[in-house]
Amino acid sequence: GGVDAEAGFRSEGGEEDMQHLVTGWPRPETRAAAGLGKHAITEAWIEKHADVVQRVLAHHADAIRLALDIVGTQLNASGMTLEHAVNRPSLEEVCEAFHCFLANIQVWGSRSECRDMPMSAKREIEEMEAFLQQSVDQETLLVATRLGQLASRLTPEQVSSYHRQITQALVLRVHHEFRQQMSKVRQALEQVSRDYGSPGSALCATVLSHLHEIEDFINAIGHFFESVGTASPSG
Repeated sequence: GGVDAEAGFRSEGGEEDMQHLVTGWPRPETRAAAGLGKHAITEAWIEKHADVVQRVLAHHADAIRLALDIVGTQLNASGMTLEHAVNRPSLEEVCEAFHCFLANIQVWGSRSECRDMPMSAKREIEEMEAFLQQSVDQETLLVATRLGQLASRLTPEQVSSYHRQITQALVLRVHHEFRQQMSKVRQALEQVSRDYGSPGSALCATVLSHLHEIEDFINAIGHFFESVGTASPSG
């Protein structure tokens, strides 16, 4: 099915928290979510219980990987994907790159071929793309005249609105595809996670917690741009 371009993003944090992505994420309660129950799922735990991991996740690994790829390869800050941004050798570098990614997407928005825009915004976006993608080598006198006319009436607010709408539409698409991909996997893992006290239950609960955190992250970005658009005079 299609994506509703007018749909909103839910937010579990306050409005003030969503005004600044860099300082508002990750939240303390999500950082503490990894140690669930009596089985703390660490790299050492996974190696020790490889049979449990194989038995519980074998049928879902590809679906989970695809869901992570949706977020990692589509979410981008001015063209740099999240996957590329956090592909660093140490945790310290990953954290720094992650904060840089949030800062860049907050300022510059995303690049996207996404066309799930409200009809009312399509003409404005098409004109803005024509202006931003102009090439001196490809210009004819007619094209140059048209681009000159566009430039004469463009305002900083319109450019900002363009980047916001592109980013918001992209994030909405990523959110929709992520939820769609994970819906069946979630149901299966939730059933196993109810077997309280077992290693398989702890593993599923941890995977579900991380997936929930990823969804909250997507929501936080979407809600940020939604709230900026509401506050903006041109939004």
